[in-house]
Amino acid sequence: MLLEFDSKRLLDSFDKFVKHVQANPSAPRRRDDGRMLAETVARSLADLKACVVAASKDEVTLVFRLLPPPG
Repeated sequence: MLLEFDSKRLLDSFDKFVKHVQANPSAPRRRDDGRMLAETVARSLADLKACVVAASKDEVTLVFRLLPPPG
């Protein structure tokens, strides 16, 4: 699934969704801060994809550990 990920397609879909919501007169009007978040997610997923591809070429196992929040 990650190998098929395309960050441009994700951002295009996000932009289409924003236009769809803006076209709906009954949708709440709020400042659009989501584009920056969508770009950050797209970059993070692209980086993860690059790590997975590099690891698979070298037959390396990636291990992810979820740490508890501080405090």
